[in-house]
Amino acid sequence: MRKIILLILCVSFCLTQYGQTAADRSLKVTVNTNSNPTSLTLRWQKGLNAVSYTVERKSRFDTSWTMLTNSLGVNDTFYIDNNVSDGIGYEYNVRATSNIAPFTAYSYLYCGNKIPVKHQQGKIILLVDNTYSISLSSEIKRLENDLINDGWLVIRKDISRAQSVKSVKQFIVSTYLSDTLNVKGIFMLGHIPVPYSGYIYPDGHDEHHGAWPADAYYCDTSFAYWTDATVNNASASRTANKNIPGDGKFDPSFTNRPFVKLFSGRVDMFDMPAINSNDVTLMRQYLDKNHRYRTARKKFRMRGLIDDNLGYFSGEAFASNGWRNFSTLLTPDSVSNGQYDTDMKTGSYLWSYGCGSGSYESASGVTTTTELKSLQLQSVFTMSFGSYFGDWDSQNNFLRAPLASNSDFLVSCWAGRPNWYFHHMALGEPIGLDAFESCVNKTTYQPPRHGQQMVHQALLGDPTLRMYVYEPPSNFTVKDTNNTTTAKLSWTPSPSSGILGYYVYKARSLQDSFVLLTKNYLTTTSYNDHDAGTGKNIYLVRAVKLQSSATGSFYNLSPGVIDSINFTVTTPTAVNYFTGEKSTAGNKLNWMVNCTSNNTKIELQKSKDKIHYDSIYSLVADSFPCQNNFGFTDALNIQELNYYRLKITDINGNVSYSNIVTLVNSNRSIIFEKTPVASDHELILQIAAPENTTIKAIISDAVGRRMDPKTLSIAAGSNTIRINYNNLPKGVYYFSCFAKDQKVLTKGFVIR
Repeated sequence: MRKIILLILCVSFCLTQYGQTAADRSLKVTVNTNSNPTSLTLRWQKGLNAVSYTVERKSRFDTSWTMLTNSLGVNDTFYIDNNVSDGIGYEYNVRATSNIAPFTAYSYLYCGNKIPVKHQQGKIILLVDNTYSISLSSEIKRLENDLINDGWLVIRKDISRAQSVKSVKQFIVSTYLSDTLNVKGIFMLGHIPVPYSGYIYPDGHDEHHGAWPADAYYCDTSFAYWTDATVNNASASRTANKNIPGDGKFDPSFTNRPFVKLFSGRVDMFDMPAINSNDVTLMRQYLDKNHRYRTARKKFRMRGLIDDNLGYFSGEAFASNGWRNFSTLLTPDSVSNGQYDTDMKTGSYLWSYGCGSGSYESASGVTTTTELKSLQLQSVFTMSFGSYFGDWDSQNNFLRAPLASNSDFLVSCWAGRPNWYFHHMALGEPIGLDAFESCVNKTTYQPPRHGQQMVHQALLGDPTLRMYVYEPPSNFTVKDTNNTTTAKLSWTPSPSSGILGYYVYKARSLQDSFVLLTKNYLTTTSYNDHDAGTGKNIYLVRAVKLQSSATGSFYNLSPGVIDSINFTVTTPTAVNYFTGEKSTAGNKLNWMVNCTSNNTKIELQKSKDKIHYDSIYSLVADSFPCQNNFGFTDALNIQELNYYRLKITDINGNVSYSNIVTLVNSNRSIIFEKTPVASDHELILQIAAPENTTIKAIISDAVGRRMDPKTLSIAAGSNTIRINYNNLPKGVYYFSCFAKDQKVLTKGFVIR
């Protein structure tokens, strides 16, 4: 009898040890958002062998968690968080614990209700392989417009394949340092020079030990960290992985976390003859399918497919990357096991995952590079894992193959060593931000895996893509009205359901950020800009809807549509002078104009940002009153910076503007109107001052040595100062500005 009991225990133990699947390393969690009062309810299916559950929470950019509860028992399958507010995103970690395998299961969610609209994404550095500059000029221009239509400001640089990786990085770092708040990421289009670094073998094969492709080098603003002096390995079987001192491949195996500032994504079709030896053709194909997805011309079902050929794998459970991400990005019941190369031919899946024993050109049980040439698979975001092909800069590489194929894939990553986390995309964020979080993650997201913070992690594909896209408005036109500077905008509604209205934006050029003209969305399909101004006016219109997702809701903008108009207006009335001064009663403005017609309307306009002007005083005059001086004292809503101008409209509707008067009402000695801009040879400062003063400008090198300090005169009002540094050698420098012996600004820049 005792032997039978022991046998039963042994069988039971074996089943608990070997019956796990990769799905058991994650929890299937759903979210309900509740109103009146606002709360979030998390519900989950019981985890395998789980005996307790823990729920933690943090804000979006925190790195540590706050415990909400660790006292939930085996039968507790929900948690209600009442301490939440509309318009704020919350991250949750729901964790199951057991005494036997799988020991711990994790689920991460980004939840919120009515997350506010995001009008600007920031600046994206677009590096274009100059092999395509001419042959794909129209397709690349279309991509630039698509990025702009999604709220990005594009900084483009064409790069030669023969350039050094250091010269490419110098441009990236210089661009980042010119605007550290807004430059977010790098989009590499083509065979941009590939950095190699480290002495690593994250796939576990000794002969693969060496330097791997390391786009992390470009995301790091440090130069000194990336040495090429200590690693000495010539034993790797692939020549590209050999790494010896002075060979141009770097030493670090891990990222330099404090200096990693940017996300990156790479679309590289070079050397893929198994699909097509003409990489221009492959790149054109990618850009075409990218545009189709962005504009919702092809839609995909909110489903996830997982093709797991490696299983539990001693707890590494590589396919848990699929289960953990898809269950919260989509819903648990929309995620299924399947066959990668057959199921996605007949059905579409926004997300997919496949893993199997690998080679440079295949993952066993999933598919191969050669097979992808003829397959037409319907998925956009795909993850895969297997030996060798995570080293993606190789001929016919399997990780790059989905992007090069005629299938719909737009993003690919090697997920398993380490794990990747995409849960923020559920509330509208671009995939590049989560790629960044995954690549710098150490302990914030669990379980820990071999390869964390290693230099090999790379997002292949467009890093600006989002999950929720829908049709933009159409037939957008901008017309003038009776030869005045009023622009009349009209458009056809977006055909998507649930549209709340439309936002209108304006810019002077596509290299400038679009400024929101309509604080609240319009419920009509027309808009008149009565203050268009002379010159080129570019307008952007985007629809908005309250988008429901698996973890809440957010205000989601459609892609935009763009049109422009150019006003060339002859000056109808001369301004003899327009001046201003501060007084105890307020800001006093004085002017004289030379009226040439009766019924000339003169408006005194005011702005706090030099973009949006409001009329604060107006009068109508003819030639006789115009012989006198005019004056007005502004005593209301005085800001630190106050900009004034005259808008003059004659009897025929012709409009002109005066010079801009800047009055500074501040105790500060100087104010920077804009962040200093560094060009190839000079630093441009835009400074406003309440009175005539001087500043001390100091440029220092990276070790603190001062280079030719300058004392500069600043006049009351607005000033544009140019500091030439043609005589300085290449390197990293810092500009410091002192006013009245106090430092008011320090800014880094790079001379290339």
